[in-house]
Amino acid sequence: MRKKIIIIFIVMATIINIIIGSLIFLDIQVLQTPETTININIIEINSDEIRMQIIIDISNPNNFEIVTKNLEIVTTTPNGYNVASLLIEGGKIPSNGNKTYTTSTIVEFNGNSPEVLKTKISGVFGANIGFIQKTIPLSINIISSMNDIIKDIALPVLHIQTDLTEITQEGINITGKISAYNPNTFDISIGKLLVDVKTEKGRKVGNLTFKGGIITAKDSIKLNSTGRILLETFNSKKLMINMSGLVDVKLAGYNKSLPFNIEVEIKIPDVSTLLSDKSTVLSIKENSRITLQGLKTEIFLEINNTNKIDLLFEEIVCGIYVVDNDIKYLLGEIDDIQGGLVKAGTTQEFTGEIIIPFFDLFPSRKNFILYDWVLLSVRSNVTVSGVNQSISVEINGYRNLSLFA
Repeated sequence: MRKKIIIIFIVMATIINIIIGSLIFLDIQVLQTPETTININIIEINSDEIRMQIIIDISNPNNFEIVTKNLEIVTTTPNGYNVASLLIEGGKIPSNGNKTYTTSTIVEFNGNSPEVLKTKISGVFGANIGFIQKTIPLSINIISSMNDIIKDIALPVLHIQTDLTEITQEGINITGKISAYNPNTFDISIGKLLVDVKTEKGRKVGNLTFKGGIITAKDSIKLNSTGRILLETFNSKKLMINMSGLVDVKLAGYNKSLPFNIEVEIKIPDVSTLLSDKSTVLSIKENSRITLQGLKTEIFLEINNTNKIDLLFEEIVCGIYVVDNDIKYLLGEIDDIQGGLVKAGTTQEFTGEIIIPFFDLFPSRKNFILYDWVLLSVRSNVTVSGVNQSISVEINGYRNLSLFA
């Protein structure tokens, strides 16, 4: 009798377990896939690697606890190169609850193109209720592009300064200085920079070449160059500086070349600003004597050209004045002194003659020797061969008339 009761109890317990298990099994059969949200934050980008923080939030929409296992994240390039991988152990997620996993990884491209990346998230999630286990594999593929990051690469901030330093027979010496700042968090390299100098009509009159160099993150470098432009530059209204080159970017082990082009306008300086600081030395001498025609004065204009370019002296005009109480009275003038070319580094003399009739020696009806001063003035236009600009120069010499007394 006792044995029968035990058998009946076991049978009833089995039937109850079967009924309950069947109900639970039916519930598990409708196991819903958890909602997964992935957040990828870039912490740092440098020349060798990208440091990223990955946040995975999993929400359990079921009325029972689920378990996640072996969450693996693998990122590859189109050619299959593995640039990053990490493994998250997983854990239990309560019914209608959520769990957040936070981890970090390092991405290294090692020369492989990062423009399109495939990230695969795989793992297993399931439920364990009693002796019944239900699991579902998890597989998520994410296609991402690095084009936005590549587009956000900032070109270097460039400042160019040019100076026309000296004028010579061969042309105008030009110096260029470039200050280049790298605003990125990774190194960039500037290749050889070609700088063309053109007129407003597009005619090329010279160029500069800069060697380039590496600019570390958030740093700057200075580049220098010298060159020469044509003398005809002075006949233009303005000059255009056109600079072009390539910026080589190393991003997490991936190299990318970006072209750039910059155009800057500069003003044409006055040719006089480029002549020698020593200036051209002019000196005048005169030799006066009384003749039957009047006061005859021989003029000697000596020009010492200390520049490195030939200068042409034209339209030389010489005048003799008397000065009375700061008022000048013209006594005589000559405007046909034969000018000419004074070669660089040489001295040349030009001569002329002025004859002042006796009657003209008293322009204010005053005795000649009673005036304060005699002024000898020489002026001329100076030009450079091939240049339309001219410079007006003048030299004055005074003599105290007390010397005649």
